[in-house]
Amino acid sequence: MEPEFIAGDIVIIDPRVEPHAGEFVAAINGDYEATFKKYRPLEDLDEYGRQHFELVPLNPDWHSMSSLKQEIRIIGTMVEHRIYRRKR
Repeated sequence: MEPEFIAGDIVIIDPRVEPHAGEFVAAINGDYEATFKKYRPLEDLDEYGRQHFELVPLNPDWHSMSSLKQEIRIIGTMVEHRIYRRKR
C-alpha cells in the first residue's frame, strides 16, 4: 500500500461508519482473510438492495476484489491515519 501507507503507520477503523467512494476500508473475504483497500461502489445492487462494490489496492501488483465475484464483508471504514515519524 505504499507510498500512502508504510510500515509503522497506524490506521483507526470504525465499524459504525459506512464507507463512501475513495475511502479506505478493512474487509474480510470469503476465505476469512483480512484486507485493507480503497472502497469503490458499483452501480449494481444485490437481491436485497445492497450496493455491490469493489476494493482497489494502491499497489498495482495486487488485484482488485469485487463483491460481484466473491463474498466480501466490510469490517469498518478508516477514520484516522497516524503516520509514524521516521528517523532522518
